[in-house]
Amino acid sequence: MTTEHTTPPAQRRKIKALPPELKNQIAAGEVVERPASVIKELVENSIDAGATHVDVTIEDGGQTLIMVRDNGSGIPQEELELAVTRHATSKVYDLDELMRIGSYGFRGEALPSIASVSSFRITSAPDSGVAGVPSDAYQITVLHGVVQEQGPAALHRGTLVEIRNLFGNVPARLKFLKTQSTEAKRCQDLLARLALARPDVGMTFSIGKREVWRFPANQTLRDRLAVLWPPAITDEMLPFDHIRQGYRAYGLAGHPQKAQPRADRMLFWVNGRAVNDRLMLRATRDAYKGRLLSKEYPQVALFLELAPEWVDANVHPAKNEVRFRDENAVYMAVRRAVEQALETLTTLEPVQAGQDPFVGGPAQSADDMGAPSSAFAQRQSHGPERDPAHARTQGTQGTQETGRGPATKPIGFWGSMDDRSVMPQRGTPSPATHTEFVQTPGVRRDMAPAAMPVREPMAAPAAHHRQDEASEAGQQDLHQAAPQDGQQAGHGAEYRAGHETDEPAYAQHGPDSPAQTDTSFTEGETAMRIGDLTYMGQIGDTYLVVRQGRDKLVLLDQHAVHERILYQRILRDASQGLSQLLAIPMSLPLHSSELARLQEMWTELGEMGFSLQTEGGGSLRVKGIPASLSQSEAREFLREVLSGQVQSMEDMWALMACKSAIKARQKLTPDEAAGLIAQWLKTPDRTYCPHGRPAVVQFDIDALEKLFKRKG
Repeated sequence: MTTEHTTPPAQRRKIKALPPELKNQIAAGEVVERPASVIKELVENSIDAGATHVDVTIEDGGQTLIMVRDNGSGIPQEELELAVTRHATSKVYDLDELMRIGSYGFRGEALPSIASVSSFRITSAPDSGVAGVPSDAYQITVLHGVVQEQGPAALHRGTLVEIRNLFGNVPARLKFLKTQSTEAKRCQDLLARLALARPDVGMTFSIGKREVWRFPANQTLRDRLAVLWPPAITDEMLPFDHIRQGYRAYGLAGHPQKAQPRADRMLFWVNGRAVNDRLMLRATRDAYKGRLLSKEYPQVALFLELAPEWVDANVHPAKNEVRFRDENAVYMAVRRAVEQALETLTTLEPVQAGQDPFVGGPAQSADDMGAPSSAFAQRQSHGPERDPAHARTQGTQGTQETGRGPATKPIGFWGSMDDRSVMPQRGTPSPATHTEFVQTPGVRRDMAPAAMPVREPMAAPAAHHRQDEASEAGQQDLHQAAPQDGQQAGHGAEYRAGHETDEPAYAQHGPDSPAQTDTSFTEGETAMRIGDLTYMGQIGDTYLVVRQGRDKLVLLDQHAVHERILYQRILRDASQGLSQLLAIPMSLPLHSSELARLQEMWTELGEMGFSLQTEGGGSLRVKGIPASLSQSEAREFLREVLSGQVQSMEDMWALMACKSAIKARQKLTPDEAAGLIAQWLKTPDRTYCPHGRPAVVQFDIDALEKLFKRKG
């Protein structure tokens, strides 16, 4: 016998009006996401009440206690119970006011929503200067949405709100909160955005009995940012203030050289309200286009002011998103404002017709050609590199400084010594070179380049014989994968050293002996062969001009080339933590945000070769640094790491390579340039620097003929 099981028909549920307690909890799910949301609503109410000072205290990440006290106008006794009732507000009275919102709050949902998921107490004392309103303090206590008690209280002026045991009656909500330290950080960040929007209002933030920061009233935007962000960032931020078609965009924009890999320091406000807006973010990034890489983000604090009816702030439960009536006008106003700030970094001197802007006066003599002109020197700080302080030029009689420290070449910068290790000491002497000079008919010996040593000429046939061998060995593909360590780079890729051999140069002389470099060079010219490449010279002491074979022009960015070489070797060697101890340790005073960052990066910095020790009073003692960095470079490296400009180990390797590499505006002798090119040809991923910039640009015959319009 078979028994059939049938499901009884579902009973229809009637539509009912929800009870007030359930309504408030549903509303709380939209308004009160976490403790930071509570602080936002309460502080906005304080500012709407005309407060000139607000104190915020939390405990246990805001779960145990949130206390907000202000000196605003207060709430009269007869209105206090209405304040914890849904949809009761003093902010808007009709639809016209809703369409032209001039306050932070306007829905009348915040206080009842918060009170429905916590133990809530509000105490308020109205301003005694308001006629007809008693100034006696009064309080009301609400537990999970139900009024428990109310009566007189002791308070001089303003409003005091205490939130305890947040989400105590909704345990499921507690599971979605992060750790107490994370929630406390979110509270701090959100309150900071409110403080930046209203520098006329004093604010303090405390965790337990510890005061985290204090903002006096009537500060400037830069002053407040300096409390939150490292001085290395805020000191170089650029002010802007631009009005376009009724839209005013103003604030501070970060220097492009201080860009970082995250967008957490891109802050936007619309009519004083902190928002997360993709349109404003895109406009700001587009203003930086050409100055930053695709994965870099600037720091910016940007305020947009417009007519209230041109923006709808009632499109998100938390009111952190808005909708604009004319998005194109907003985009153009924001972009143009930021561009105006950035244009101050690239202003050039006016140049008269027919005048070379890099020549500051009469034609220079041969003895003066190594020294930069005044106009040129003034623009060196705006060169293409991210580290203009290290820009240098080398003259005929020696090196002329335009940056800090002696203009020495970075260690192991060229030659076989660099093949062995990227971490030799800075005192390591350059490898001895043996260079052949071939006397060119009709060229006097005193016409040789002044930067090159004058030596006795050697037999020309031998030199030309080696050049021909290299040319016939085959074309070197600049984009092909580099050989593995210990393998030959190809017949044409070796920067030929010593006698003819298939071994790398340093293998011929042993691990500790300097290599003897034998390179063909024609006196009176700068041409030098590296395989099938012919080095022709430098442009602007920054770009290396190379001919490949007979029909290809190659331009190399010397900084990007050396940066890639060092980056690959750091990946291979720097994790060994080789360090050089300092005779006199450096002492670095740190900002509170830098101390927090130091704690996160302590292990990685030790692996790189830094020997660090914290001292009292927020100071860092540096006892050892990576062997590839000088003290000044190590100091600058630490500043950039601790200011948050790098976020990963790969970013730190790239930054170390950038600091160690030769810079733009640094003159290279032909043998130095040839050695650099030879190493680069053996480096993997050599067509781009670690930051993504191109290291090489090539023009073949077809490309050149198109440039000269010989071909369509």
